[in-house]
Amino acid sequence: MFSAEPSIERKLSSDFLYAGDILEVSLHIDFSSELPDAFILTENFSASFTYLSSSWNGLSFPASLASSNSLKWLFCFSSVKPAPGILRYYLQVNSNASSLLNFQGNLSIDEKLTYPIFGASSVCINPEPAPTITILPDKEKYFTDEITISIDCESSSNYELYFCTDNPQYFYNWQLYEEPFSIKNSTELIIDCWQENGPGATITRQFFRECSFEWQLQKGWNFVGIPIELDKESKKTLKNYKVFNEMQQKINLDKIKPSAGQCLWIFSQKTEKLILSGSETIKRSEKITTSKNWTAFTIVGFNQFTLPNKNTAAYSYQNNSYKPITKLQSGKAYWLVFIRD
Repeated sequence: MFSAEPSIERKLSSDFLYAGDILEVSLHIDFSSELPDAFILTENFSASFTYLSSSWNGLSFPASLASSNSLKWLFCFSSVKPAPGILRYYLQVNSNASSLLNFQGNLSIDEKLTYPIFGASSVCINPEPAPTITILPDKEKYFTDEITISIDCESSSNYELYFCTDNPQYFYNWQLYEEPFSIKNSTELIIDCWQENGPGATITRQFFRECSFEWQLQKGWNFVGIPIELDKESKKTLKNYKVFNEMQQKINLDKIKPSAGQCLWIFSQKTEKLILSGSETIKRSEKITTSKNWTAFTIVGFNQFTLPNKNTAAYSYQNNSYKPITKLQSGKAYWLVFIRD
């Protein structure tokens, strides 16, 4: 009784083929320990292919049975002995029609022991051209309160549109596009078009929400954080103040424009309001980051955070002195450090 379950994986040399093209199919066969006395390898596919040749571990090994849509190879001690290895066979496309073709196969030791072939299982022949995706508005990049997005796709075959406004690595962030939708925050929009018979298409667009931020400056030194990307007018406004980085090194505003996430020392001659304009960033602070050394930190965006645990210390500069705090607010700068137990 044979007890060692084999592993068979199919690999295809291409995902797309045209009439006359040749496809290489490789079947990687492995046995964990015990080898059977004999087995039959079967592959079923569409009649749109013509069988050309096959080999086993680099040596010619014609199919024992070849029909218009099926191939069989017999492995036994009187011909090619059962062993781990790679079976390669070649098919030529003989159809001008556009379609998605599937492969199904198995390794059979006897009537009761049949194991499926896993891996690549389909190929598109004579694929349709890649679709064209259109996003409306097509030129507008900045908005104030919200912007309505409409998506269209030109394709000669059946297709589906999906969009993502968050991390595209996670499938749950993708949504099927069915109707126009609104964006209220700065966003990187990724759109995928999957068509039935042919390659898909992906495009990316960025949209930025225009906004401003207001600080209440105290007379003297103020330790502030920049939560947004500043525009040119804000750079001009900052020239009315003495501006230093977190290490108290003066910033040449003719050469450097403070950016989102930067901590600044601003000296004001009086108590007053400071309003700077710009746009919300796409990537915004999602958590507090600390290290064993003192680190200047400010929130990017308009969130608020509470210190994650008692091992994190935070200090804010208020009324000419540092004070410990537990809640962090947008627009302020802090010194953070991780404290050992």
